[in-house]
Amino acid sequence: MDKWKWGSVYFSVLGAVILWFGCWELASSYGLTGAWTTNWLKLFPESMDWMCLWRGIVTFLAGLLIMWGAFRFSDVEGFGTSVIGILMLWTLAGCDILKMICGSLSGDGAWSYSLYSFLESYAPPYPAAIWLLPFSLVMIYFITSWDKEEEQKEIKAVA
Repeated sequence: MDKWKWGSVYFSVLGAVILWFGCWELASSYGLTGAWTTNWLKLFPESMDWMCLWRGIVTFLAGLLIMWGAFRFSDVEGFGTSVIGILMLWTLAGCDILKMICGSLSGDGAWSYSLYSFLESYAPPYPAAIWLLPFSLVMIYFITSWDKEEEQKEIKAVA
């Protein structure tokens, strides 16, 4: 199998996982996950607010785009669809990381924290986009190799 077929399989599975986490965040924004809570799911925050609903919609749509594009991954349109889904996930993870950093700067009513309280603000639970971020960085490899293969095709076409 060439790397594009492996990429198609990898991003199909990753898209399905991201889609599942999007459904989970949508369900938790409506308060439907209380009966299903187990110990390992405490790694993810559960809240019934509009921000969790927004995160759930974006995560769901990112997973859908990644899966949809992964089925036609060697084609430029399918590849571009997967890249858009990954960019949506990266934007969401960046917002969550920025929220975590900005939340750690201010204390409870004061502008100073003890060292323990400062470090405690970086402890889990993390939103799903932050957990999925390292797995999505594989797309950087495919983006950089796409340009190289296009240049090689152009050189062969000219020669």
